[in-house]
Amino acid sequence: DRGFDVLTGGAGKDTFVLQYTANNPSQADVITDFTSDDKIKLIGVNFSQLTFESVNVILDGANAVASTAIKSGNDYLGVVYNVNQTALNSGSFL
Repeated sequence: DRGFDVLTGGAGKDTFVLQYTANNPSQADVITDFTSDDKIKLIGVNFSQLTFESVNVILDGANAVASTAIKSGNDYLGVVYNVNQTALNSGSFL
């Protein structure tokens, strides 16, 4: 859809699909349980167009957690909760 969603995979390998672009990280979809076995599928953008930004995310009124926003230009595609930007690389994306 066109707005903030919380995406949670589960056990095993998951693929999270990101397409919508938001003006700021608080409007972007959040992936809550990304692991090195999971993949992020991008629609309309490729890995070479991405930049990563460190952000703090608060879910369900809990404490802020260091996370990584995925950007293309000035647009936010999504946020990977509790994952450092150095953990994301071309192998993390489809």
